[in-house]
Amino acid sequence: SPENNPSGGAETGSRSLAAGTNIATGTTIWGRSLPGLGFGERVHSQILRMGDPVGGTSGLFQSVAAGLDAVSQQDTATAQVAYDGLMSAKGTLLRVASDRLLDQLARLLGETGTAIEHFEDALKFTNDNGLRPELAWTCCDYAELLIERNASSDAGRATELQDEAITIATDLGMKPLLERVLAQREILKA
Repeated sequence: SPENNPSGGAETGSRSLAAGTNIATGTTIWGRSLPGLGFGERVHSQILRMGDPVGGTSGLFQSVAAGLDAVSQQDTATAQVAYDGLMSAKGTLLRVASDRLLDQLARLLGETGTAIEHFEDALKFTNDNGLRPELAWTCCDYAELLIERNASSDAGRATELQDEAITIATDLGMKPLLERVLAQREILKA
């Protein structure tokens, strides 16, 4: 109802979502600020409005939205619920690569080994299906995890992933991603 949704945006449960937001550059979801996660305004709008009662996918799309919210807010309780809800969709494209969101949720939950498995699955899925923007963001996020973990072989693998992200970002004109990867490079050099 309008009184529950002063922004005029879409609603999910009792939380309202701001209309016309852009998850690629930063947005507001359920009254919270989200950083740019590279999913794009059209995808974000579709996720927030998505629901397929015939196919039974509305719960998956709610899990995607909840997962994005959890990652942006570093909310481990919501992350666990979203992770559990998305595991049945592993290896699929729900307007975003499910494995890409699963890796972020596992990372937030402190499950580095599981996150790496999901990153590897996301790399394979996005590469095999020609999802270059998703592949580029996956490379960037995976490199970031490896930089944080800082194991003996992580710097070399992080550089390889960054190289791939830079190539795709340059080819596709993904300036926010390119800037993010180049900032990672500075951290890696330090």
